[in-house]
Amino acid sequence: MNQSFKSLLLISLLLLLVACSEEEWEAIAIPEGIPKYAINPEQTAEVQLDDVLYDYQFLKLETPDDVAIELVRRVIFRDDRIYLFDSSPSGSRAKISVFDSDGTFQFVIDKTGRGPGEYTEIHDVDLTDENIIVISTSQILYYKRSTGSHVRTEENRFGNDRMQWARFFDDDTGVFTAGRGRANRSMNHLKFFDISSDSILYEALPFPSHAVQMAGSQRFLFSTDEGLYTRPVNSNVVYRINNGEDYFAVEPSYALDFGDLWVSEGFLRSSFRNMDQIFTERIYEDFVHTADIFETTEFLYAVYSFGGEEFVYLYDKETGSHKDVSNFGSNRIGWPFKPVATDADRIVGITFPFELSSDESELSPELQQIVHDSDNESNPILIFGRFGLDR
Repeated sequence: MNQSFKSLLLISLLLLLVACSEEEWEAIAIPEGIPKYAINPEQTAEVQLDDVLYDYQFLKLETPDDVAIELVRRVIFRDDRIYLFDSSPSGSRAKISVFDSDGTFQFVIDKTGRGPGEYTEIHDVDLTDENIIVISTSQILYYKRSTGSHVRTEENRFGNDRMQWARFFDDDTGVFTAGRGRANRSMNHLKFFDISSDSILYEALPFPSHAVQMAGSQRFLFSTDEGLYTRPVNSNVVYRINNGEDYFAVEPSYALDFGDLWVSEGFLRSSFRNMDQIFTERIYEDFVHTADIFETTEFLYAVYSFGGEEFVYLYDKETGSHKDVSNFGSNRIGWPFKPVATDADRIVGITFPFELSSDESELSPELQQIVHDSDNESNPILIFGRFGLDR
């Protein structure tokens, strides 16, 4: 039996396995009693951006020549300052640049290394009243919000629970998602912790524990004016995190209902066990398996992938109108397909002069002027947008 025939036979057997097991891979039931937003990427439409973005402002962030912004992972707005977390997908080359509310550069925390106050990578960043808190694989580092100077470093003493995404309630307590390691295969454990006592105060797993993490969403923990939320890995249900002095809870809030197009837990587990490209390709081509959610008190903006394309779902809380969007037309303000943050009732996107220069003649006069005046093409431009449908 030659090698090519063996390969063909193996592929045929794997496809047969998929076909035989498919009927057992039922979608996970959405909890009862929560709002469900029905989404169907097979019934989408082009939307003129001018029709859904009813108010917007630009803000150019001025950076020194030696501070190059590469990949913005998170933007935080707090007390008239802007904190921009920038790193590669692996967390390396990471830094936090700080600006005043008018875009004037203040300082940068760029301390890669293994010495005191240094880190090898950053997985997440959060703020407390006094400090900027950096989460790395094995350490939690504190820097002063006013100056960026190093305050202290704590070791991550939670065993195999490698922190990935975390939010702090104060300098010592918070919640994090337990990262998958060799001894811990789950990505969906939420752990409320106390650094000072090295203890886990509460652990929550109220949702199915999928066995695999796919590339894509980085917003598993996100904040709105209404509180802190989580969308677990490969889950289409959003949960609200409630924390108090003697009370912790993680409760379902709403769901993005993709019907049969949402990947099932059984299929994910099979993909993880087999580690086969066939399964991986089918997840990306045939199912929706992750979504980035940007929510304000007025609007829901969700980005998801299906069949090798990216889509946006828009829901207007005020009017109840919603649209499943395939692409934006007439993008005069340079709006990126995927935002980076929310700020009060505004959704925030980010772009750069070099990304706009090729379509400069199509841009709004205000944005054209910003591009013309940019001495540094890597200076980010924040776009603050208020969205609405049928207003």
